[in-house]
Amino acid sequence: FGGGGLIDCMDLWNYNINAILNKSKNIIFWGLGHNKHYNQNINFKIDFDKVNMLSIRDYNHESGFRYVPCASCMIPYLNMKEDIKREIGIISHKDYIIENNEYDTITNSQNIYEIIDFIRTSKVIITNSYHGIYWATLMKRKVITMRMLHSNRFEYLKYPPQKYSVDII
Repeated sequence: FGGGGLIDCMDLWNYNINAILNKSKNIIFWGLGHNKHYNQNINFKIDFDKVNMLSIRDYNHESGFRYVPCASCMIPYLNMKEDIKREIGIISHKDYIIENNEYDTITNSQNIYEIIDFIRTSKVIITNSYHGIYWATLMKRKVITMRMLHSNRFEYLKYPPQKYSVDII
């Protein structure tokens, strides 16, 4: 079982994860992340006692679960040679668009190759997307978070980005 912000994202997801845990005797969670949206209550808790082996992508999480990097760190395209085309690029979460008329902008709904190429060709990334932050950090870009960090998934990054403070430069 693995990858992504599956933990506490929705009651339905937690409920279904528990249903799977009840049907199997050998479950491994690898690199799952917490993803509770700030405006949401979670009533179904995951029964972690039924998990045989467990790691999460959340660094220093209060659960004490073992940290492993997000599985996407193994994408080979993250090592592509840089070819800077823009000083600043914006990656918006598809559901929380960063309004902007000044800088080149994409959303996290574009394919992975386009997103990584956008990061590769930008000196600074402004984003409100988990993987926008994560991949830009792995690619050694300066990262600024901006507006609507809507979930606790942003609280447990091993290398937290700079928060937007009016003057981007």
